[in-house]
Amino acid sequence: MFDALTSIECVVIDELHAFFDSPRGRHLQSLLHRLELLSRRKIPRIGLSATLGDADRSAAAVLRPEDYAAVKVIRSSGEEARPATIRLRAFVDPDEKRIEGDEPAEEIVDLIARRLIEDFSADKRGLVFANSRATVEHLVERCQAEAGPTGIRFEPHHSSIPAADRRKVEDWMRGEGTDAPARMVVVATNTLELGIDIGRVERVVQIDPTFTVSALRQRVGRSGRRGDSHPTGLLYLREGRVTEASHPLDRLRLRTFQSAATAQLSMEGQFEQPNAADLQLSTLFHQVISWVRQATFATTAELYDGLIESGPWRATRNVISPSFFARFLETMATGESRAIEVVETSWQLADTPRNKRHAFTVFSSPPEYIVSAGGVVIGRLPMTVAYRVGDTFVLNRGRWRVVNVSDERRALTVTKAPTAGAPRFGGSPQTPSGVVNQRMLQLYRGKDVSALSEETSFQSLVDEGRQAFRDLKLDTQRLLVAGKDVLIFPWRGARALTTLTLMLRREGLRASASNFAVLVEGTDVGEVVRVLGRLESEKLPELDELAREARQLRSDRFDRSLIPYHQRLAFAHRHLSGDRFAELVKELIKRSGL
Repeated sequence: MFDALTSIECVVIDELHAFFDSPRGRHLQSLLHRLELLSRRKIPRIGLSATLGDADRSAAAVLRPEDYAAVKVIRSSGEEARPATIRLRAFVDPDEKRIEGDEPAEEIVDLIARRLIEDFSADKRGLVFANSRATVEHLVERCQAEAGPTGIRFEPHHSSIPAADRRKVEDWMRGEGTDAPARMVVVATNTLELGIDIGRVERVVQIDPTFTVSALRQRVGRSGRRGDSHPTGLLYLREGRVTEASHPLDRLRLRTFQSAATAQLSMEGQFEQPNAADLQLSTLFHQVISWVRQATFATTAELYDGLIESGPWRATRNVISPSFFARFLETMATGESRAIEVVETSWQLADTPRNKRHAFTVFSSPPEYIVSAGGVVIGRLPMTVAYRVGDTFVLNRGRWRVVNVSDERRALTVTKAPTAGAPRFGGSPQTPSGVVNQRMLQLYRGKDVSALSEETSFQSLVDEGRQAFRDLKLDTQRLLVAGKDVLIFPWRGARALTTLTLMLRREGLRASASNFAVLVEGTDVGEVVRVLGRLESEKLPELDELAREARQLRSDRFDRSLIPYHQRLAFAHRHLSGDRFAELVKELIKRSGL
């Protein structure tokens, strides 16, 4: 094994952009660096991506964090370039009697199913992406019911479906096997966004906007990969009915404008920049364990040099100094999560039952129920959602009713059901990036969207949103009264939104992120402006101190093993930003309407 590893001539990393801002990316960097240390030579690295935009330096830093200036960037041009074409279709709740603000009606799923069948009518292989597993299952169930004599077969693909079933679907998409359908469409989450070969895809449909521009471009890019064809995608957006009495966030048609913004930016090649400040302390915790396991013994100096000074955490040395790292190792050797222990002047794995296991995974996943029917496993559902006997759901192309729940065995036993709704998987919404927020503001102010769709339903939604934007005076104001609450519209990305939210909480206001705005409950504009005035005159606190206001600090696999200070520090460097915060506060006060 050692000879095989050290004789590697080159490493090729496909979809390089997927390793930005993620534990997976830092983990890969660390493994590549350790491989070179074992080989005692630099191994050439080649990164490939169709969605880098102008993030050349960021991509180089991911590929060679210790020497990004030496990375050569090669761009395709002319006939080699593959510009994407993205068009939008809008689906509006047909039931005028529905309560405003509700989720789109069930009828919209039927409308989408029929339109999918129509749009894929001339294609042999198609791909539909949805942002949740529940949407995947619900849509497949309706599409199969509507497909009838068309001969199109719809199959689901997501992480809760058994791996063997997913591989079967992938084989069918490539036309492998005598039972491969002549025509099929796979409805998937991001499990088919990267890497997996599924042959030629003639068309891609995205259901609802993605939360990053790069994700939309990557998904649409699964089509048009053969011959002289180009990526072609449709973005289906779902909206509910609204009136002048509806909530302002509904009247603004935010989903429509987010869809238009991500589509335009994707076709222009303008993508999000990675967050270079992210410390990835959970991954560092993991790599210390991995390094010590490999070496048996390692000194603090050896670990610092290999992981920080010459390794993938090199860019964070302004925070992870030798003294910080020494303290970090000491915390790893204490408490219930004790992972290492000192022997004379070196570290070794602590003699605990957990450390006797062969390997530690770097990625976290919630505990799951194994769902079985008649002794056959049909999928998995997260235990974070409470299922009871009698509950029904669709999963893996079937309708099921729960007949037994065993939390101890982590098992759900089900039987066939005549009808069922979408399963519940949990999860929380994301806030789109700053580049999307800024483009949305431009669209509200009149930037042309005519090239995105010829359908009147889409243009009507745009007109409605722009009219609400004008009626609410959001072109000149950033604070808006909504009943007994106040909405703040920063028109910035997730980090700025979270920073503002926590600063308002720190001052005693009940603030929370609400889609593209900050919702401040039970107050008025005057009080919010007074608090903003105090923020304008005060110095922004250290971001790790501000993180004390966060309701949940843990997200990565080993966050629970970090001491509270390191949890706050990791959260702050990932989710908060002091850049231009004073400027934001000043703008909010100026545009408060008072």
